[in-house]
Order: sequence, then C-alpha cells, then structure tokens
Amino acid sequence: MQKLRSIAGVILLLMTSIVTLQAIEYTNTSYYVAYDSSDPTQYALVMPLVGKIYTHKAGDILNLERVDAEFSSFPTYNNGNLCFSSLEDGATGAHGSSTMAGQCYDVNFFYTQKVSITEGVAFILYYRPTDKVYEGLAGNGASFKVVKLGDTVTNANSVSGDFYNHFSFDIGTASVTIIPLTIDELLPPTVPTI
Repeated sequence: MQKLRSIAGVILLLMTSIVTLQAIEYTNTSYYVAYDSSDPTQYALVMPLVGKIYTHKAGDILNLERVDAEFSSFPTYNNGNLCFSSLEDGATGAHGSSTMAGQCYDVNFFYTQKVSITEGVAFILYYRPTDKVYEGLAGNGASFKVVKLGDTVTNANSVSGDFYNHFSFDIGTASVTIIPLTIDELLPPTVPTI
C-alpha cells in the first residue's frame, strides 16, 4: 500500500510539472451606461458583437427597447468612454435615443460572455468604480453573485466553477483575463511526504 502511494505521489508530481497554465481571455463584452442624468434608472445596453443597442429601466430586463436603428452609426468605444452618433435622418428619437445622440458616457458596467454550462450561459458583470465582479447566468438576475470585490475573492459563488484569484480587466480592449490558479495554489498547504 505504501509503495502504491509513493507511485501515485510521483505521478502527481510529474503531472503537475508538465501542466502549463494559460490565461483565458474573454472578449465578447457589452457596455451598460446610465444615459439620462435626470433619471439615473435609465440604461442603455450596447452590444458591439451583434450591433444592437437596447434601452431599459434599471432592474427591468424584460422590457428592452431596441434603438440601434435610431442612430446614424454604431457607438464608438475608447478606453472606457462610449460615444453615440447623431440620430439617423428620419429617426423618431424614441426610447431615450434622442438623449444619447451626440453624447459620450463613461462606462462603469461591463457585461462579458464567458462560457456555456449545463444551466445556461455564464456571464461576468464587472463594475469598474469599486472593482466588483459578479458571475451569473444570462437572463437570470438572481443567479449573479459577487465573486470578487477588490482583493476579496469568493470563488464558491462562481456558477462556472472558475477561480477569480487572478482576474483582470483591460479597460482599453474591454476584455477579461482569468489566469488559472498555479499548482502551488491548488495543492493543500502541506503535501504528505512520499
């Protein structure tokens, strides 16, 4: 039995020395902006990958109003700043589009698609002002839980089972990088001798 444990220990050490940990980058990011200074509950969801813009009242994601056709071009993102074009000729300016037209906004909320899991599609919601990271399932607001707040990490709240110890957000590219835990971080504090 002792010999079997020794062999298992050697195999584990060999496997861990071969494993190469690679960062995972997620780039399918959408932007949330509060666009109406007279009503801070009004938000725009800007989805560059699919070229869509929706407006809605904070917390009410069931009543989205699509407004991308109202603008002469798609908003431009530059290092945390989102700028809307003027209205398209003949646009109605409906659902807040007239308020956003020609304006630039600081983006504080970033919504990044992660992976498909059995329960649905996992997303990361990053709130830049407080360095707060949520993870949850698309379309299920109650599933979003804090996985990182500053230096405090709560990996147990991750619906995808990911580790957020080495989470970073690049404001320039609006992309998320998660570096897997190292072998030393995964092993218990003391490893039995072989």
